[in-house]
Amino acid sequence: MIEGWDDKGKFDFIVAIWHINQHLPPEKGIKIVAVDTPRPFSVFRSEKDMDSSDAKYDSNAYMAAKILTYLHATRDKRHMLFTVGTGHVFKTGLTAANQLSIKMPGDVYTIFTHAPRIEEGRKFYERLRHGAFDYAFLISGDRPRVFELKNSPFGSEPFDALFDEGDGSYADNYDGYIYFGSLDKEPSQDIRFAEYDGPFILEMDRRFRLLPSSLEAEWGIKALTREAVTKLLAEHSKTRWQSHLKPFIGAKTTAPGI
Repeated sequence: MIEGWDDKGKFDFIVAIWHINQHLPPEKGIKIVAVDTPRPFSVFRSEKDMDSSDAKYDSNAYMAAKILTYLHATRDKRHMLFTVGTGHVFKTGLTAANQLSIKMPGDVYTIFTHAPRIEEGRKFYERLRHGAFDYAFLISGDRPRVFELKNSPFGSEPFDALFDEGDGSYADNYDGYIYFGSLDKEPSQDIRFAEYDGPFILEMDRRFRLLPSSLEAEWGIKALTREAVTKLLAEHSKTRWQSHLKPFIGAKTTAPGI
């Protein structure tokens, strides 16, 4: 990404894996394999360079191929976790999970974590099934839950988690469902502020100028300084969906029959 990847949670996860591995024999260590498409910003000198590089890859096909190549080469037969955006694992489209399922029938288990109905680039999001899912969790105690979609009321509902992708039911697209808690209370991700040192701020600006734009124009800051960038980042909402969803409690749902 042009702005790097500031997800401190993912960074802490990787660090935790490293610490765990220090106490395991090599054959039991956990290996992290990067499978996403490359984007070598250091060689880009124009927006055309970026577009030409991106056009070389279909990200879903690339990730599926990388995973299959690794599986065929390794002797490790333990289960493996593919951590990726939900739009890459619904099974009724040409996603990475769909392609893996075709190559390894019965060996791919996909999980959906409760979220709004989203699409990259949209400013406002919607609740799944017009709010019916949120309402069901609310009236049943609003506590974390994990369940299989097959033969569940949720699984039989028409799939609507992505605006213009996927069809069939939720069970046609995912095997498991995780509900961590109310979207109205979900905290915003922690930001890894250490990423934004002086050299990387200048590098972000260089990348934006390839579009052409600038970091000042994209982020609305007045100076290319660490202080200006971290001050802006520190002002993000305390809850993740605060700027995208109206509070659900007390609001009326448009779901039929509720």
